[in-house]
Amino acid sequence: MHSINNAFVVFAALFCGAAAAQPVLAPFSHLDRSVVQGIRVRGLAGLERGNVVEADSLLSLADSAGGLYALDYLAWMSAKAALARYYDAGVLCCKAGAREPGLAAMACTRFFEIIKDKPVETRRLALTAYRQCALARDRCDTLRIKQWLSRAYGSYSMFTEETDLLRELDTPHFPSAHEFLDVARERFGMGFVAEAVVPAMEAFRRCPAAAEKSLAATIVYQCYQRIGKNADAALWLPRTELSDPRFRAQAVGFLQRAGLLDRADSLAAGLPPSVSRDTLAVRQALFTGNLMRAADLSAAIRGDRDAAAIWKIRTSVFSGRADTLEGWIDTLTVRPGWEYGREILAYRYKLELLKDSPEACGDFGAAEYALWLGQPKRAATMSLSAFAPMARQMLACDVVAALLEKNLADDAAKAVSQIPPDQAGPELTFFRGDILIRQGSIAEGSKVLEQLVLSHPGDVFAIKAKLILANLELSPRH
Repeated sequence: MHSINNAFVVFAALFCGAAAAQPVLAPFSHLDRSVVQGIRVRGLAGLERGNVVEADSLLSLADSAGGLYALDYLAWMSAKAALARYYDAGVLCCKAGAREPGLAAMACTRFFEIIKDKPVETRRLALTAYRQCALARDRCDTLRIKQWLSRAYGSYSMFTEETDLLRELDTPHFPSAHEFLDVARERFGMGFVAEAVVPAMEAFRRCPAAAEKSLAATIVYQCYQRIGKNADAALWLPRTELSDPRFRAQAVGFLQRAGLLDRADSLAAGLPPSVSRDTLAVRQALFTGNLMRAADLSAAIRGDRDAAAIWKIRTSVFSGRADTLEGWIDTLTVRPGWEYGREILAYRYKLELLKDSPEACGDFGAAEYALWLGQPKRAATMSLSAFAPMARQMLACDVVAALLEKNLADDAAKAVSQIPPDQAGPELTFFRGDILIRQGSIAEGSKVLEQLVLSHPGDVFAIKAKLILANLELSPRH
């Protein structure tokens, strides 16, 4: 034992003086194996006792002499984590898999757990260390490394790194086309719409099969559509597979919303006869401003009473003839889960309020039409003076909600100002406070919301106000 200690002193001196002589491994390689093993054992014992600094030094010495086993690297990773040396932990994970391929999966799992709760920059550096070390080895298992790193990056929402990895390792032996497609589908399915665009484009460029290219193009088109980049979506639409009538109908609906009405009309003309085609024709008439034609087309819908009912209601309201629905709308049975059930119930309520303002049907219809078209600023120009108080407040709330959905806080403030504060109900009061906060008047907006909570503690909008106030308390500026 005394001879091992003496050898260790010499060994440590050589290690600490490594800066003076570059080929450090040469002297170590001649040391007696028993000496190296003695240092290894002491290092592992130090880990068990919690002496991580001493253990780290000892294991570094043993590793330099090639005296560690795969399981030793796994144990050592925890010490590196305790010392916040996560880059080194990535290297040790790589070494464990290189020393014993059968333990590679276990090493990666432990490494993943070590860095999962760390800051994103720490995770990035640690994974970079593992990636560089693992891919630098001769005859490394590139496919396994690629698959694990891709999953790790995806789990940490490190989307740029995941895409870069698949590009880097896109080789004839390990093509990334299908992996790009899988990544795009997964991100899209999880709601990371903007982040799915690039991998879907990469898949489109690489996938050889027509069906896969069509799927990739469809994802790009739908992503652009959802994030409001209609021009980009329209460019990708021709690359999608339009043989399925259901998808073609969806594409017509998108083109109508995007204002590409000529293209929508030509594409809809090729659809087979169906309720879907009939309702798209009604929509086309509404988007082109032909309310009379829309009403005639809605009356001609056959085969779906529900669709015919909702379009009769919409076209009657939009054209200023909401009063013609009185009585008839009450005969409709709203079933649980019916797609249009909530909208019909809302219209029943609105028409009930309009009974006190029959002369306002035209303005009400024009505002509802503008909201349906997705033009809340146009709806906000409508005067509310002809409406009875409850109807005025109802329409103001609809307009303000639509404006705020598009982050048009200043326009929403003008719409709210048409209702005096002392006449505003809980919903409009909530909007008033929310708008003030969005405009930067945080103290004033908070006061409005606090008063709402005190005056209407059980109201749903008082509950929403509490959530906003709670978030403001957590904000750094408070």
